Amino acid sequence: MVGVVIQNQLQVKKIPLKDAETVLEMKSGESVRVEGQSDNFLSISTATGITGWVDKSDLLILED
Repeated sequence: MVGVVIQNQLQVKKIPLKDAETVLEMKSGESVRVEGQSDNFLSISTATGITGWVDKSDLLILED
């Protein structure tokens, strides 16, 4: 599944918790691959291979 960031300065987290360490900041319009889900968080990977977790409300999910 593909997602597009809809939140400006989206913080990608190391684990699926709001207060977790940030591994990357992304800008609105950037695309990611959705790998999985845990409650309200989605596991994502970027085009450069960075993985992490984001709140599912911060992505627009597109069909493959």
